Order: sequence, then structure tokens, then C-alpha cells
Amino acid sequence: MPYARSVTEGSGRQRFSVDIQGLLEALTEQFPEPLLCVRELIQNAADAGAQRIEVDVSYDASRQLFRIAVRDDGRGMNEPEVDGYLTIGFSEKDPSRQRGRFGVGKLSPYALDIMRMVVETCDGQIAHRLTFNGDGSGHIAKIDLRPRGTVVRVYKETSRADAEQLTQRTFGLVEERCGSIGIPLFVNGQRVNREIGLPTPYAWSFTSTDGVGVLGICPEPIQELMGGGIVLETKAPILGEEISYVLDSPSLAPTLSRNAVRRDHAFDALLRAAQAAMPAFTEKVADALRERVEALRAQGGAIERSLDPADRSALEWLRQQLLCLLYTSDA
Repeated sequence: MPYARSVTEGSGRQRFSVDIQGLLEALTEQFPEPLLCVRELIQNAADAGAQRIEVDVSYDASRQLFRIAVRDDGRGMNEPEVDGYLTIGFSEKDPSRQRGRFGVGKLSPYALDIMRMVVETCDGQIAHRLTFNGDGSGHIAKIDLRPRGTVVRVYKETSRADAEQLTQRTFGLVEERCGSIGIPLFVNGQRVNREIGLPTPYAWSFTSTDGVGVLGICPEPIQELMGGGIVLETKAPILGEEISYVLDSPSLAPTLSRNAVRRDHAFDALLRAAQAAMPAFTEKVADALRERVEALRAQGGAIERSLDPADRSALEWLRQQLLCLLYTSDA
């Protein structure tokens, strides 16, 4: 347990202190990009059954404080969950269904070198405020009831210039890593949800009982594994170096390092579904390239010089597939 806690009887308030050095060492290893803490907070909100998640980013110039707030309308935390918030590894989430079951995401904002973090939560019956200071000290207090849900506010001392960079990176990270979540997601009032897809005409979507996905051929491969619309791993060539993909299953779970997907039964099932879609995908790429060439031929001019990078990538990939087929037939 990474905390030493002392309780003041009769005050209705509990104080605690954090093994801050040990915590920071763990977070540095698990969060090479400190702002990934926002992904973790969004993940926690989704796991709490939120129907709407709001991320607000602001800067108080007078105090030089950068603030990130993540608010949800989920079930909130009850008494045992509030107490368990102070133990890394504690989680009451269903281990067969939820992805955040290692319990580390709740304290990931410390990776940002924060001044303070305040968590306010209400389960409809009781409400609490948990205050975490940058030095590891903090306290828990009961507060007045409020709408069910949780809001996490993170405060970091920084200059205006650094705050502007953090704001831009936060917007980009939320959209890139969490934008495909199936819950309305807003950043400073702007909805950032998007459909799963790839930026190429040479793509094929599939749906199976084990998940959904998009396969494609792009000039620069894009490879993403998602758990419930949240990116958990990138740049894993599980279908070959040239194949771009976005694969999503709510059953995928992160490794303890938080930067990869566990190679378990759920992963194997989703991979098999993607592999089963490969013949249809190959046919789609061939048909799309044929249509493209016919359109260029109708326009006149040299077809070879008119091909764009996506066309050339698709052509080269199809050539490789044909060579592999001929090699296999000869063997």
C-alpha cells in the first residue's frame, strides 16, 4: 500500500499522506506522456457508466495555474470506493468487463507534476471531496449532496506559454486517443466524437461478435488498438507492416504498463476477426484501384504520373500479395 494514513476521530475528515517518490517512479514508467492522465480520467468516467463526459481546460494568469477538469454523470463513488481510491491496485470494477482494473489511472495526474488535485464525487446517497496536494499530503471530507457523478480537477503551476502548449496538446490527445468513445465527449464545450476510420479510399470495415475494425492501405501505416473507443496501443504490426488498421473491442484490456494491450483471449479473438476480413479487404483494395485507374484513363494523360501516394501504396501492396500467391502456388 503506497499510503500512510492517519484518521482524526470525530472530525468527519480523514487525512492521509502519499509515498510521493514511489508513486512518481511508478507513473514515470507507465506514463511517458504525462498528459495521458486525461485518457485515464476519461476511461474511469466511462467505466463509471457516464452518459456524458466533459473536459475543460483553462488558465488563471493571476495565479499562473493551468487547470484540467474532467466531469462525468456516472454512478459516483460510494464509501468503500472512496476509501479504496487511496490504494493503488484497488478497483471494484468488474474484471471481466472493465479495462481500468489496475486502479492506477486515478492518480495518474501526479505525472504532470501537479500542485493539487481535487476529486468531488456523489453516488446519490453521499458526497465526498478528496484533496491531494503536490507534496503527497491530503484529506477526505464529506460534502453536501450534488448531482450524481464525479469531477476531477487538476492544477499545475506554469507560465502562460507552457499553459498554451498544454492546452493544445490536451485537445489533440483527447480527440486522438478518446474521440471514438461511444459516449458524448466534449472539450471546452466542443464535441470531439468521431467515427472509427482511416484516411484512405483503400479501406474496408468489418463487424464481428468479437469487435469492429477498419483495415486500410495508407502511405504511412496507422495501427491502433482500442478498448471501447479509447486508444490503448499504437504501431503494433499485428497484420503486417503495410496494413493500417483500427481495431476496437470493449473486452481489450491494457497491460500494467498502460501503453499496450494484453495479449489475452479477447485480443486473440479480435485478431482472428481481422484476419478473417483480409480476403474481402484485398478484393476491396483491388476494386478501388481498378476504378481509380479507369477514372484516370478517362481523363487522358499518363496514368502512372497521376497516381497519388495512396494509389501507389495500394498498387505496391497488391503486387506483393500477387507475388506471395505466385510463390505459394509454385511451392
